[in-house]
Amino acid sequence: MIEDGSIAPPTIDVVLAGYLRFQESPPADPDAVTARGHLTPSDEAPGWWSVPSGTPPRWVWSGLLRGDGWTAEWTGFTPRTGQVEITGQFLGVQDYASDSTFRGLVIRVQVVTERHRRNSDGLWIPTGGNRSVRDVSRADQFIGRERMAEVGVDHLDMDSTAIVDLDLDNTPPMPPRPSIVPGAVSAAAGTTWVVDTELPLLVAISGGDSVVEYLLPAKTGVPRLLWAVPGGCWVAGEDGTFWVPDGEVAVRVDDRSVHAGAVHGDTLLGCTHDSTWRMYRPGEEPADIDVAPVSGHVFSVVAHDDGVVAVVRQGGSGTRLVRVSLAGAVHIGPDLAPDPEPGQRRRWWRDFFLAGDPLRLVSHVDVGVIEPDLTVRDDGERLGRRQFHGGTVGPYGWGMGFLDSRATTPREWWPLPDQEVYDRAVQMLHPPRKVFTIYDPHTLEPLTSVPLIDPEPSVTIDDTGTILVVDRGITTFPVDIPMMTWPTKLNVAALLDKSRTTRPTEALPDCAADMLENDTRRSR
Repeated sequence: MIEDGSIAPPTIDVVLAGYLRFQESPPADPDAVTARGHLTPSDEAPGWWSVPSGTPPRWVWSGLLRGDGWTAEWTGFTPRTGQVEITGQFLGVQDYASDSTFRGLVIRVQVVTERHRRNSDGLWIPTGGNRSVRDVSRADQFIGRERMAEVGVDHLDMDSTAIVDLDLDNTPPMPPRPSIVPGAVSAAAGTTWVVDTELPLLVAISGGDSVVEYLLPAKTGVPRLLWAVPGGCWVAGEDGTFWVPDGEVAVRVDDRSVHAGAVHGDTLLGCTHDSTWRMYRPGEEPADIDVAPVSGHVFSVVAHDDGVVAVVRQGGSGTRLVRVSLAGAVHIGPDLAPDPEPGQRRRWWRDFFLAGDPLRLVSHVDVGVIEPDLTVRDDGERLGRRQFHGGTVGPYGWGMGFLDSRATTPREWWPLPDQEVYDRAVQMLHPPRKVFTIYDPHTLEPLTSVPLIDPEPSVTIDDTGTILVVDRGITTFPVDIPMMTWPTKLNVAALLDKSRTTRPTEALPDCAADMLENDTRRSR
C-alpha cells in the first residue's frame, strides 16, 4: 500500500491517516497486539477464506470494531459481538471500507525483513524463522524486491511489512475541509470545469480566475466524472447524469449509473455497468444503445472519426472493441484475448487504454493498431515499460507508470531519455516513483514526463495546450515542459473562496423566502 501510494509513507513526527483492518491472530504471532473495543457484526454471512493466504480455508466472520480514537474493519474465526478484548494485527487497507479510519502522530516506524521462498504457483511466501526488524525514520525504501524476477533464485530476504506506532491523543486537530476537493477536471471552449470528490459541487473557471459555482441536484458522497463541451458540461456518476449549461441551473437528465464515457462535439456516450449504454444530447431525451454481447467493464473510451470507440473486458469472457456512431449504430469486434497457443504469451487482456493517431490499443507493453473491423494489427510496436493507467488527452496519449528502482540501461530508465534525467528523478521522488508521461500521437514516443502522486488521475487539455491533471489538487503543465520538472498547482479552493467573498449577496427564491418566514413565525 505504501509502494502504490494508497497510504503515505509513515514518517516520524508526521500525522498519518488512512483505513484500518483488525485481523485476529493467536497471541504467539510476533505482531499480535491486544485490542479492546465495541464490535458490531456484519449483516453478511461468514466467508470460506484462506487467511492468511496459503493456509487451509476456514469460516471467517466480519464486522466493525470501534476503539478509543479509531475504527477498524474486523475479521476473525469466531463470531463475536459487543464489547470485546481480542488479539490480532492492525493492518492498513485500501479505502473501500470508508468507515474504518485512523489518524495519529507517528512516533515509531519499523521495517520487518523476512525470508521468502517461491511456491509452486510462482508466488514468494514468507518461510518463518528468518525475521529481523529495524527502526527507520521513514518507511519508503523496501529492500530485496528488485531481485524477485531473477531466474534461479531459491530464496530472498525481503522487506515485507512496516510496523507503525501512533499517538492518537497528541495529534493536531484535523484542518477544515477545503471548499472544494477536485475529483475530476475537463476543459473546453476557454472554460475549465472541476467537480468535487464527494460534494455535488461543480465550478467553471475562465479567464484565469473567474469562477462560476454550480450545485447538482444530487446526493453527497458520490465520485463523479465530467466532460466539458462548448456551451456547458456533462457530469455523471452512480446516481445519474446531469447537464450543466453555461450560466444556468444544473439538471438531471438520467438516473442510471455511468462509470465511463466520452464526448464527440456536444454528444456524450455514457457507458453503464450493463448491456444498455446511453447517448445524451443537450435538450434531448437519452437514447438507448444496445451493446448486449459485450456487457462488461469499460477500461477506456475515446471519440474517434464519426463516433466513439471503447475497450470492454467481459470478466472471463474476453476483451472486445466496440464502436458506436453518432447515429447510434453499434459495431462489436472479435474477442482479442483468446487462450494462446502452447508456448505463446497471452496478450490484450490487462492494463488497457486507447491512444494515438492512428488509434492504438495499449495493453501492458503491447501496442496494436485498431483496424476498421475492430481487430488489432500488431506492427511490433511496444512501450518501454508497463503503464498501469493511460488514455487520450487532446491529440496526445498519456500514461502513468513506475520508474524502475535501479536503472543503468535505456530499457530500465524508460520513459525518461537518459541516465542523467533518471538520476534526477530518483532525487526528486520518494518510492514508489510514479511518473506521468505524454506521448506523441503518431509514434507514441515520450514527449515529456512529470512527477505525480495520484495513481488514477483525471486528465484534460485546455485551448492553450496546457495539460491539467487531478493529482491531490489540480496540477498543470505545458506539453513541452522539460522532463522531470515539477508542474505548477492550480488552487481551485482559493479561487472559489475568493469568488464567494466578492460575489453579491443572492436573494432567496420566493418559495424559499416563504418557507423561511413560516419557520420564523413557528419559532416565536
